[in-house]
Amino acid sequence: MGLIPQYYDAGKAVFKVTQTGRIMTVDSIECIVCGECEYTCPYGAINLVSSGVTGTDNVFYVTNETLFFYANACVGCELCTAPVCPTNAIYFEDEDPQGPGGDSFPGFPEIIDGVPEDECTKPGVLKALTLSEYTVGALYSLYQEVIGELEDVTITVIVAPLPGNLAGNTVVQTTGPTGHTTITITISPILACSSQEDIASTVLHELLHAIFRMKDILGEPGFPTNQHHELMASTYFDTLKNALMNIFPTLPSSAAEALTWEGLSASTLWQQKTYQEQQAILSLGDNYQMGGSLGQRCPTPPANCL
Repeated sequence: MGLIPQYYDAGKAVFKVTQTGRIMTVDSIECIVCGECEYTCPYGAINLVSSGVTGTDNVFYVTNETLFFYANACVGCELCTAPVCPTNAIYFEDEDPQGPGGDSFPGFPEIIDGVPEDECTKPGVLKALTLSEYTVGALYSLYQEVIGELEDVTITVIVAPLPGNLAGNTVVQTTGPTGHTTITITISPILACSSQEDIASTVLHELLHAIFRMKDILGEPGFPTNQHHELMASTYFDTLKNALMNIFPTLPSSAAEALTWEGLSASTLWQQKTYQEQQAILSLGDNYQMGGSLGQRCPTPPANCL
């Protein structure tokens, strides 16, 4: 799955995309390390760092070990090419003219009916909804269970004001156990001021709410709405945390944990933490939210973020 390195020659790293059969070239001479490809990639396959990352055979470097690709995460959607790349440093070609082209989104879940179009929230939302075992891990298995049972399901994510301090809310509507099911996830406009990691964490949290509600629709016991957060904290915490770390492979475990605790402050496990532990977690999470400086940020945030 993902990228298979072919060769490196004259500053060009050449890979084959297994899903599409297309050839991807990254020209390190033309690359200006602007970060637009990293920000746009909905799969978390591209990252920019100030120094190299080590420890895995599935990371490939170009541009003096500043730009690197997670081989298993790339699906060949080609969103990183021009006009996103201003210098056309990343481009794709057909190995076989009769083979698949790049107009579709290989591996992209067809159940997604709509996502926000603004440049600040869309990347984080897409990364969270890129559902596969390589991205959201164990959460994908839960998702597959209910999708396999309900079959006709669509997901829509919208940005709209929410009451109080809510960052997200989920509504699941169905015409019956075998009918069409619509999942509508609403995220607060304030998330446009947050990091992609925070946005994705919020969507993953809401997606798990949706999975619980669909399990309830299917008649599975143990998923009452008033127990969702208790279940997330006690049984599915690592599922959410690991999904976030799969999507953002360079995200520290402590930061993924802090982001996962968002929205779970009423749970028993949170209440059992000491005040000092709670404050440390909240402080780290704040760094990825509005007013913070950590994480992947929108290059042109709304005026109210300043």
